[in-house]
Amino acid sequence: MPPSHLISRYEGEVQVIRYAEFSDYDRRRQDANTAINAMLAGCRLASHVLALTHGATRPLAEIFPSIPRIKLFNLRTDVASHVLDDAEHHLGLMAVPYIQAIHEDYAINCLELLRDHGLTSRTQVKTANASNLHAKFAVATGAELEPQAREIFRFLRLLRNAVVHRGATADEEIVTACTEMSVAARELWTKITSEPPPLYEMGQVVRLGFSETIAELAVTKRLAREMNLAMGTAMPRSFWLGRLVDDFAVLRDVPPQPSKRVAVAMRLGNFDYGPVAFKHGEVEAELERRGLLYVTGKKERGSAS
Repeated sequence: MPPSHLISRYEGEVQVIRYAEFSDYDRRRQDANTAINAMLAGCRLASHVLALTHGATRPLAEIFPSIPRIKLFNLRTDVASHVLDDAEHHLGLMAVPYIQAIHEDYAINCLELLRDHGLTSRTQVKTANASNLHAKFAVATGAELEPQAREIFRFLRLLRNAVVHRGATADEEIVTACTEMSVAARELWTKITSEPPPLYEMGQVVRLGFSETIAELAVTKRLAREMNLAMGTAMPRSFWLGRLVDDFAVLRDVPPQPSKRVAVAMRLGNFDYGPVAFKHGEVEAELERRGLLYVTGKKERGSAS
């Protein structure tokens, strides 16, 4: 878990390091979240509209001819309504694997950065997969990721595997995961979804519905933010300082005065790299080392040499 001083006063959010790769991950996660919610809302709206056609036997293309590509669907309204009424499950079948893939991509990127700085090996990165990502990350960084979130992630991974590889049929591993899920993980699932986690028997059909989708979004967000902070302490300080100055270098309309340039870099550091807690002197020194402190080659009067 992150240190208590990194917990924001606002909504209990964790202050993170907004470096490029994490920002890209967070944007993709939010885009997925928005898309899932929008599609679910759209399905609900469509279901209400089709309710007005109850009893109709004509295909959708004849009732709604102005909808693009409607003829390709070749559906009656009763069939479409049945699918839309179960939209949570159909969307979950697509959403849960998608959300996991986004998270796995971020986790692999973390391992690659750790490898590039000698904190893990090429073999460890090459053999990383959804089943061992968090364990490999923990070994490389010394971080202890939230066990309940990891447990839920593993459970959802098993459900995903059943859907993708076994025709959505529960196997012994899923049954065991259900019965042996810790009290803490059950409580977290219920807190996130407002429902208890599902229980499966051998051979039962696995469903990925709204609760599973919400749980996946929530635990991957929690784990990614914990990994972000672990990266903050595991990676060399020089790495983060370099990233800050890289971000500063692409800013436009930065004042030419050295003191103001340092001030801009410090504000950027406080906003995007808050947990790193950069010091004024190290930021000024890195700007000077990179040739970004003096835009005219003249030192400002009274500035450090």
